[in-house]
Amino acid sequence: MLQSVKLGYIHRNIDEFRNSIHLIRERVISGHSLYNSFIGSDKETIVDKNKDINIHNVIVGGRTLDDLMESKKRQDFEVNFSLPVKLESWDTILRKLKRY
Repeated sequence: MLQSVKLGYIHRNIDEFRNSIHLIRERVISGHSLYNSFIGSDKETIVDKNKDINIHNVIVGGRTLDDLMESKKRQDFEVNFSLPVKLESWDTILRKLKRY
């Protein structure tokens, strides 16, 4: 419930959130470690602070045992959920993250 309240606040106050997230991004790029952040392999970030942003909510949980069966379950979950939420396993997230 608390998480949905935070997401609701963000969606209702998107400009405030966008400005705040850009300040955090700039601090991380300048060398500060915030919220367990790290800079990926592409150190160059070209971002226009005035453009709209898209928020993708991701739930990470569990480990993959049967990728095909779990893919079908994730698809069913995502199609039936009202907020744009992606459901991922730790394995999927780790494949997407690359630290150099």
